Amino acid sequence: MNQLENAQVSSPFGGLLKSWRATHNVSQLDLSLISDVSQRHVSFLESSRARPSQQMIVQLSEALEVPLHDRKVLLHVAGFAPYYREKKTLDDEAMAPITDALRRMLTHHAPYPAVVVDREFNLINRQQAFSIVVVVVRRSKNAVGGSLPERHCQSIAADVSPARCTPVDQEF
Repeated sequence: MNQLENAQVSSPFGGLLKSWRATHNVSQLDLSLISDVSQRHVSFLESSRARPSQQMIVQLSEALEVPLHDRKVLLHVAGFAPYYREKKTLDDEAMAPITDALRRMLTHHAPYPAVVVDREFNLINRQQAFSIVVVVVRRSKNAVGGSLPERHCQSIAADVSPARCTPVDQEF
């Protein structure tokens, strides 16, 4: 084997692509049809006879539904910088302007309730009006026996006595 063939065989991208294709039980022909790439080119990429472009790696990764972290690995082994950034939380220093903007939105949204949730619907932040709504809902679970805040009693049907109204707690 000459030096060029050694370089082609030693590239780990082809092996990773082949393993992802095998994981999803997709043939080279199927992958080529899904990703709009010729089957011959997919074969050349797997055998390291062709070097993939960054766009080609992204295109094949999307076709195989490779998770973002593993797409970064594919890009790295092919010699490219990461195309996808690491996930950051709102506590990170780089996210301070976004956190500040969310806080300002919550403040300016008053008197209407507002919350900030993440993609899994975990509560990240809330404003006081939302806390009041939660208290109202908790106290009025049982519409007949529940108690409601004073200002809401006027909109309640006549059969509900104002005596059931109690002040709203500011805390949960």
